[in-house]
Amino acid sequence: MRILIVGEGPHDIGYRDAWDHRLKIMIDLPGWLQILLEKLRLPTVPIEVMAARRSEILLTDRDRRRNKPLPPGHGERALACMFRAAAGNYDVVIFMADADTPDDAKWREHHKDIEEGFSRGPSGPLPVICLPKAASESWLLADLAAWKAVGLRDITILPNKPEYAWGKRNDPNSHHPKHDFERAAKMSQLRGDGRGQRVEVMEHAEPNAISQSCPVSFASFWEECAAAGFAAPPRP
Repeated sequence: MRILIVGEGPHDIGYRDAWDHRLKIMIDLPGWLQILLEKLRLPTVPIEVMAARRSEILLTDRDRRRNKPLPPGHGERALACMFRAAAGNYDVVIFMADADTPDDAKWREHHKDIEEGFSRGPSGPLPVICLPKAASESWLLADLAAWKAVGLRDITILPNKPEYAWGKRNDPNSHHPKHDFERAAKMSQLRGDGRGQRVEVMEHAEPNAISQSCPVSFASFWEECAAAGFAAPPRP
């Protein structure tokens, strides 16, 4: 099954053509989302994942004219991603964005915008919305056992309800999930850059644990992956 994932940057979706000094070849480096998809997929369903940045995918002038009024918010970019996925003969397209809010109602509004964008596109690829609430780091903070595995001794610094953790993004002392993650990473044995740290945490994380800690956004994403046919359904 061919899957197109579209996200903001390398922390989430990795990047292509990185030089491996040990192997002396160019390789693709995954983001945490690729690691998560491997954990969710059915053993009987092989997947081929291609990643693209949201900034790379835009509606053509012709498509903009044909689809006025354009869907609001992330919906416009989701529509463009559906066109790209259909043109590339992908089976599934996953649109990933941070909700950037801990508020349930605002999360549902953002989710609806993306859903509308998908619905206005061509038929073919099955759509999946990956919309972490409050931010992608909320999902990465969700599994306490994963953090113990990467060497974090004081797990009390992790938020009890990571979907509702929030604070000023420009204040490193706040409890914005980004800063909660950075503090936990600093106190653990994680090494490397932000992408590598996120990948390592996700490699130790279990979907059920994330779903229990993030029952709104992660459970929704998991259900949509199952509906697309490549993932096992969430366990009750």
